[in-house]
Amino acid sequence: MGGTLIRRPTRGETEDERRPSIARMDASLNPALAEARFCPRCGQPAQVSFPRRIACPHCGYAAYYNPKPVAAVIPVDDDGRVILLRRGFDPGRGLWTFPGGFVDLGESVPEAARREIAEELGLSIELGTLVGVYSQADDRVVLIVYRARALGQPHTSPEAVEVQAFAPGEIPWAELAFWSTERALRDAFPDASSAPPASGTRESDAADSVAVVPELEPGIEATYEFEVAGRLLTDVGGTLGFSVLSTPGMIAMMERTAAMLVYPLLDEGDASVGFEVCIKHIGAIGEGSTCTAHARLEEIIDGRKLRFAVEVEAADGRTIGVGTHERRVVPARR
Repeated sequence: MGGTLIRRPTRGETEDERRPSIARMDASLNPALAEARFCPRCGQPAQVSFPRRIACPHCGYAAYYNPKPVAAVIPVDDDGRVILLRRGFDPGRGLWTFPGGFVDLGESVPEAARREIAEELGLSIELGTLVGVYSQADDRVVLIVYRARALGQPHTSPEAVEVQAFAPGEIPWAELAFWSTERALRDAFPDASSAPPASGTRESDAADSVAVVPELEPGIEATYEFEVAGRLLTDVGGTLGFSVLSTPGMIAMMERTAAMLVYPLLDEGDASVGFEVCIKHIGAIGEGSTCTAHARLEEIIDGRKLRFAVEVEAADGRTIGVGTHERRVVPARR
């Protein structure tokens, strides 16, 4: 899936633990507080309770951080089939889910659900009952899922590169994008008897239910979108007067993208470590901006040495950094 690859489950691992979470891609649960030490209002030392709170005993400033609400819809057509989309972007690119997105300020959760399905599928709906609310302690989102009646025909979009209606017994359980996608669909269709169990499977059964992943071979690619924040920043020792993406931070995102691209494809018990980078940092980008790191496996040498082309690109298409990166496959405990 070009960056969000399904990993083979290890012994004792449940289906929920194997599936990627919507927001688990970030290295930190709260990048905004990852390296916060001083009050953003007065500049004095602040009290940081990571990942939830920053407070200043000097001027009284305080900020609290909470999971972001995501509204989603499971649309059902008049034949009782669930309409799913194949995601066009990471995380979960190439995998199946239902429409959903962040709730904006100034709108209710039901309003956000209607807006998201209209944006992604061009579909009007008759909103139905609440299916469930889904969250995990290491996620930065809370997913609120409704069932809905589809009014009209859905259409593809950049977010939804393929759209298909599935009978409940034909839902592609092994190719769902997120753990919460599976949980909500099981709650919405409890009688979908052909679905494999979500947990407690034997290792061989779990392996049979996993979608086919790419082989470790030149040409596979991954992308990772990140915010320029926290430990990725530098003000060059205070000489700039503002913060930008640092060169070490940029390289860290390149390395992470390359590592996560190949990790699911390595033999069990193996991992990869970086040992060479050759990078040009050719553009500046400020704090709070969004960037995308790209990694493409170019060459495999002796089955253990992996050579990548890497790049970081700004949201407006500017190249921020580009170069090559090499990793070595080594034995490691999972």
